[in-house]
This record gives sequence, structure tokens and C-alpha cells, in this order.
Amino acid sequence: MSQPTKRFPDFLIIGAGKSGTTSIDKYIGTHPHIYMSERKDPGFFASEPYNLSDDMYPESVAYYQRFITNESEYLRLFSLAKPDQLTGETTTMYLYSEGSPDRIRSYIPDTKLIAVLRQPAERIFSRYLHLARENQLPTDSFEDIFDQNSKWWIRPDLINEGFYFKHLKRFYDIFPEEHIQVILYDEMKENQETMFRNLFQFLGVEEDFVPETDISYNQSGFIKNKWVNKVVGYNNPFVRILRKTSPGLLNTLKSNKAVLKGLNSIRSKNLHRPGLSVDLKKKITEEIYMKDIVQLEKLIGRDLSKWRII
Repeated sequence: MSQPTKRFPDFLIIGAGKSGTTSIDKYIGTHPHIYMSERKDPGFFASEPYNLSDDMYPESVAYYQRFITNESEYLRLFSLAKPDQLTGETTTMYLYSEGSPDRIRSYIPDTKLIAVLRQPAERIFSRYLHLARENQLPTDSFEDIFDQNSKWWIRPDLINEGFYFKHLKRFYDIFPEEHIQVILYDEMKENQETMFRNLFQFLGVEEDFVPETDISYNQSGFIKNKWVNKVVGYNNPFVRILRKTSPGLLNTLKSNKAVLKGLNSIRSKNLHRPGLSVDLKKKITEEIYMKDIVQLEKLIGRDLSKWRII
């Protein structure tokens, strides 16, 4: 029996977090000519795991320690792909990890890169709700984001991740522009059919394929009932046990639409999702992100007036 061919991914979804990357990962993975790594955020091309230090925040260290640093282990993520399938994986940290562009180029210089971007004030608020769900809020108040000495600014996945121009510029500097596809979160919400057609065309697969998008992934918010969350939450004891003892069974359950729909329905009803006020969104945009948005608009050649004018 022949051994699986070792192959690096044909494309990477590089972020940003809380911008729909999980959903796109799952949706395009249903295309018959695309094989997505079952493991999201393997982090092989991120530079930070090689530079862990004692002064890092425990949450960051725990996140980095889950990354795959062994090449053979990383390649096994794609070993089940068929010869006629493109392979891909999603790691949101690639976007803001300073060493990722060079590491990616050194291994797979011809790869294609997909960046999914969300209005940065909306993204950081969604990140806030995600951290609330995980009981990992950096500070007691969301409005602490205006304090540049706070954890919101020091941790790279919070305020800093929303400076898309700064991060993407590193990729545009060393990869051909035609190898980078930028997807705006608004497009995914407003015109999915065109968005997927353009994405499949960019990847070079059958563009008329229509993914099923009836499952919402990775929803965030404040937990209403902690006991319900303990039983069916995203990191419940059953999931943690299977992750260690039977990852194959866990992946099978995760790919079962009936199971996912049932769990997501219960989880969604157990979340309180307050809205971001217009005034606060405007303040975040103008005081933190406006300069970066203007620069990003020029870099990617897209109209971002909806992001600028609240």
C-alpha cells in the first residue's frame, strides 16, 4: 500500500480572528476539490512559538503551546487529501505574527493567501464577546481599550490585530499581489454567492459550487447559564476528553451536521450578545483605527468608506 504524499498546503487563510474565518474554513471545506485541515490554528508558520518567554500572558502561552512545530506532524494534516484536491489551513495568528510572512515564503513561496477582514471596531467588540464567553476578559470594562497601557494593547490578538494595513503590508511586500485575496466580512454577510464565486476562482477550482452555509460557527457572547455551558459549551469536559483520547471521533462528531446544528442551537440560546453602540463604534474607529483604515484602503484598492463613515 502506497504511503500518503507529503505536501504543504496550496493556500492559507491568515485571519483576521473574529471576522468569519472559522465559517469560511468550514464552508469552503465542503467543496469537492478542496481539503481543509481538520485542525484549525495549527500555527506552523507563526514565529512566536519559537520565542516563548516567561513574561508572556498565560493565555498567549497556552495558545502558542498548542501550535504544531514539527514539520512531519504538520504535513500529516493534509495526508488524507486526494490528488485532485487543493489543501488549505486556517491560522488567524499568521496575520499579525511578524515572522509569519517570511516563514511562509521560505516553505511555500507559491502559496495563495486569504485575508478575511472585518470593520476593526466591530472585530474588537466581537473579540470582547468571545473572551467573555471563555471567561478570559483582560479587564473588567470594554472601554479600557482606550488605555494604551492596558492588556488590550499589549496582547497581540486584541487591539493590535485590527491594524490590518500594518500586518498585510508585510505580505504584500514579499508575495505577488495576485496571490493575495482580501475578503471583507460585509461581503460574506451581504453577497455570499459572489464572494464564494470570487474565492473559488482565485483558488482555481470550480467556481459554480455553492457551499451550505446554514450553520453559524464560533458564536460569542456572555454565558447565561453556566451549568448549560458546562455540558454543551465549546470547551465542555466531553470535548476536552475526546481531544486528548479520541481526536478522530471528535472530528467525526464535529463534521456531523445534525450534531452541530443541535449543539449550536442550544449554545446560541445560552448566549447574551449585547450590541456595540454607534457612538462607541465611532469613537473606536476615529481614535484608534482611522489612519490604518485609510492606508489599508490604498493598499488593497478597495472602497472602505463604510468602515470610515459611521
